[in-house]
Amino acid sequence: MVAPSLEKPGTADDCLAGGGDMGARMRAFDWAQTPLGPVAEWPQPLRTAVSIMLGSGFPMLIVWGPEYIQVYNDAYLPVLGATKHPAALGQRAADCWPEIWNTMLAPMFQQVMSTGEPFQSEDRLFVLDRNGYLEETYFTFSYSAIRDDTGRPGGVLVTSVETTGRVLGERRLRTLHELAYASRSDTVSAACQIVANTLAANPNDLPFALLYFIDKDKLRAGLCASSHLALATQASPETIDLCRGDEDDAVWPIARVARTDQSEVVSNRGGRAGSLPGGPWPESADAAVLLPIRHVGNQGPSGVLVAGVSPRLALDASYRGFLDLVAAHISTTLSNARAHETERQRAETLVEADRAKTAFFSNVSHELRTPLTLMLGPAGDLLAGDHGQLTAAQRDQIRMLRRNSARLLKMVNSLLDFSQIEAGRVDATFEPTDLAAFTSDLTSVFRSAVERAGLTLTVDCPPLDEPVYVDRGMWEKIVLNLLSNALKFTFDGGIEVRLHAIDAHVELTVSDTGTGIAPTDVPHLFRHFHRVRGARARSQEGSGIGLALVHELVKFHGGSVNVVSEPGHGSTFSVCLRQGQAHLPADRIRRSRPLTSAPGAAAPFIEEALRWIDDTADESPSEAQRVDDPSAAADGANGIAVSDAARSARVLIADDHADMRQYLIRLLRRRWHVEAVADGLAALDAVRTRRPDLVVADVMMPGLDGVGLLRALRADADTALIPVLLLSARAGEESKLEGLKAGAADYLVKPFFARELVAKIQSQIEQLWLRKQADRERAHLRSLFHEMPVPICILQGPELRYEFVNPPYARMVGRRDLVGKMVREALPEVAGQGMFEALDEVFRTGRTFWGIEVPIRFKPSDHSDPPDASYFNFVYQALRGPDAEVEGIVVFAVDVTEQVLIRRKIEESIQTRDTFFAAAAHELRNPINALQLQLLSVLRAAQRGDETLAAAWVRGRVGKAAHQVSRLVRLVDNLLDVSRIASGRLHLDLEPVDLAAVVNEVLDHLESAEQAQIIRIIEPAVGQWDRLRLDQVVTNLVSNALKYGEGRPIEITIKRDGTDARLEVSDQGIGIAAEHQERIFQRFERVVADRRYAGFGLGLWITSRIVEEFGGSLSVRSEPGAGSTFIVRLPTQLTPKEGA
Repeated sequence: MVAPSLEKPGTADDCLAGGGDMGARMRAFDWAQTPLGPVAEWPQPLRTAVSIMLGSGFPMLIVWGPEYIQVYNDAYLPVLGATKHPAALGQRAADCWPEIWNTMLAPMFQQVMSTGEPFQSEDRLFVLDRNGYLEETYFTFSYSAIRDDTGRPGGVLVTSVETTGRVLGERRLRTLHELAYASRSDTVSAACQIVANTLAANPNDLPFALLYFIDKDKLRAGLCASSHLALATQASPETIDLCRGDEDDAVWPIARVARTDQSEVVSNRGGRAGSLPGGPWPESADAAVLLPIRHVGNQGPSGVLVAGVSPRLALDASYRGFLDLVAAHISTTLSNARAHETERQRAETLVEADRAKTAFFSNVSHELRTPLTLMLGPAGDLLAGDHGQLTAAQRDQIRMLRRNSARLLKMVNSLLDFSQIEAGRVDATFEPTDLAAFTSDLTSVFRSAVERAGLTLTVDCPPLDEPVYVDRGMWEKIVLNLLSNALKFTFDGGIEVRLHAIDAHVELTVSDTGTGIAPTDVPHLFRHFHRVRGARARSQEGSGIGLALVHELVKFHGGSVNVVSEPGHGSTFSVCLRQGQAHLPADRIRRSRPLTSAPGAAAPFIEEALRWIDDTADESPSEAQRVDDPSAAADGANGIAVSDAARSARVLIADDHADMRQYLIRLLRRRWHVEAVADGLAALDAVRTRRPDLVVADVMMPGLDGVGLLRALRADADTALIPVLLLSARAGEESKLEGLKAGAADYLVKPFFARELVAKIQSQIEQLWLRKQADRERAHLRSLFHEMPVPICILQGPELRYEFVNPPYARMVGRRDLVGKMVREALPEVAGQGMFEALDEVFRTGRTFWGIEVPIRFKPSDHSDPPDASYFNFVYQALRGPDAEVEGIVVFAVDVTEQVLIRRKIEESIQTRDTFFAAAAHELRNPINALQLQLLSVLRAAQRGDETLAAAWVRGRVGKAAHQVSRLVRLVDNLLDVSRIASGRLHLDLEPVDLAAVVNEVLDHLESAEQAQIIRIIEPAVGQWDRLRLDQVVTNLVSNALKYGEGRPIEITIKRDGTDARLEVSDQGIGIAAEHQERIFQRFERVVADRRYAGFGLGLWITSRIVEEFGGSLSVRSEPGAGSTFIVRLPTQLTPKEGA
């Protein structure tokens, strides 16, 4: 479509109108001194292209002619930089771009000029000298030919967008992403190697790098990693003395950076470091940035990174920000590696402690039993009166001492049994035993306790036919544990003990009418330390090893133990042993011994049972609970180094035991700020009043227990991330799992080592600090994305859920609420446009996706109909987690809609111009040729002097010539009308006019043969119209019907329709397809390309515009092969449009 401003008469400089600063410069420029010459002599295509360029906000450059003379717009100024503008205006391209002319620009310009085909490229590297140095830049551009008046390429239109920032950003983001992988390293040395390899993979931004570690004494710095520099060179000394005072003379001022904890930019003044690598460029790097590397827990830097600066990039804020992020990632990586090393050492320490525990229980039987014997013996003597009479209070205290010593001995014996079993050191001796009598004796010991509890004890152990081989000590523990268990959980009814022979086996059953066992607990009863939670019992005390010990002891006899239970009705435990000795080790068989009169191990069981039953034997547990850590007094700090960052942390203690609270306060206040409360509800209030960094809570507390406190904290978004460490006297695995499942950071069982508690708290606080640091780094990265001018978003997970959206992206999609939504849910209108499929492919394969000029239709925020497609260049980059698996996608987008539309507009303009010129040449040539023939015929006759020529012959020739002149005048008038209409200068002289009279006049001027085709159905219709323009409307419609009517009848109808006049011109010709009916009223549009149907494609467009000026309408009704009917509706009383 031709720009109206170039069609109307005016000065030659009209094509330079507007255009801001460059428009003014071009108007003031002396073009006569350039190969282009004065603007008035410029070819029309060049003027058109320049006018479009100056009116565009997109960076555009035009080069014209064989010398490639340059013109450009305001948006192109950043591409030229400070050194090329304004000299580039009117300059030869070869003189403007010498650094890339021969290698890049000249071949591309010559290709477009020689072929006429466009050339485009994405993110192409150009090394430009535009700011006083050779600079690494990237552009996405398109070169399109501009054809001259001959139809051959006369110049090149360059449309471009600089993508340097995006390309550098993506490259740097990849480096940062790869640095994150190093955090998986288990050792510092491995992390350093990965860091060096990662930095070496990006020589464009990091032409060289050195990483120095500072020793603990801050005396020396040692080189631990390097990239693109050999070790121990002038530029890479292996060690640096940090105590020297000649920092200004050092190759790298590492000592100053270590002392000030501030980064520093250093130039290679005087070549002190020698020739430094320049990355992929031939120049040597002339500068480096020294950045401190910090580690959690260290005062001051723990290292220094020397990062080389590219010789072809400016050290701007973006570059500095990237280097800061590199240093931060290295700091995090090394901190994690050191934490892994420390944790591994701790794990090894715990494994060694476990081995020591097993050895301890296996080897200290004598050491444990001896002090217990010396406690039980004197206590028994005192109670027997061997040392005089005791007062009642003294007797009670001695009884309590003896009772708890006996209970402790029982627990020690059970633990020792387990340790011996685990160590494979069980010394079993199987001897033939009257098992019925032995079992009856063991059971009778419990009778007094059972009857004192108000229960019945039934013993049914008839004599067996033969002795049974058992280890009598083990059998004693089996029976006593089963009886003790039955009494503990039975409150009504009784206990039955039965022993019978069944085939080749002997079966012992111990049945009770107690609380029973839930089916879910039955499979776990014989596991070590398992306790049925919530069960009603005479006491909550217990180690959970009694039944597990029974199970292990029965296994040593080659037997089995089972239980049948029903909640509320009791339980039956059955032990089945094989008779004979063939199933037992031969070296463990002994001859028979007589049975002792009283079981030696029964006393602790009986005393414990009596304490459950007899109120006088009961006592409240002591308020003071012992927390023993022998190493605490020895080293004061328990060997746990506490960082400065962690030292400022606040720890909240919640425990209902006053002595335990005081102990924890004394243990922790030397390291952190400590606050203590007595229960879970008080802890909640304390958290809301002043937020702690960590909570240490006892599981068993009145009101709100530790697990309830934990769940309350996790339910509140403000406190959900506070780590909670649970303490409990319950050692069951289920209790620990419950706490961890509720969200506990860790779980410790009393009694615990102080070192272990401090280490776990320290570890949690260190991890909290690292998480905060990582959050700050992620926030910084998001801040960078937030400030970038291009649309960016981050999608997480396989469902592609929005995690981050920057403002340009929000504007791009209509400012919707995206964060937290899946992309398919947030942008349903783009389904089927290929966007979702490309994202799925990137998440599945991890391969980067590049979309070039992708058409996307986003639904407007006001829910109106979607607009035409916008065009974007997309980059979908996979985000990988520490395990290298794809976790999300970062999306970069550039809106290139204007670029695409401008290019298409220019291409359409060029195509329309070429079509118009071809049609105009043909249409103008025909009447001129005919006129020339007629005039030549008359001229030759006159030259021959033939006076006999008849006047009629001459008149005929002149008449035909006049007809062709009239035709030529009409063509020129049409072109003038185009200019008048486009510029708004079409003038109408309104007067009363009869539409029927105008139609008749037009038809009367037709040839007789043409008049014979026309059928008139007309009636008078008078209105206020311009007679000349109305004649033009009728003439165009009738001429159009005669041209395309194929010689068939044409019907012209005029009738009144209310206050309107309606004119219809119908033919029976070739017709018009439905898809072409709208565009036939556009300028230069011809539905039929056949040269038999000549014309400019202007008639219907002029007709429609004249009718619109009258305030009317023009429409068509047509079918291919069935003819067409053009309908004109004109108001008779309305004035023309304003400004006509």
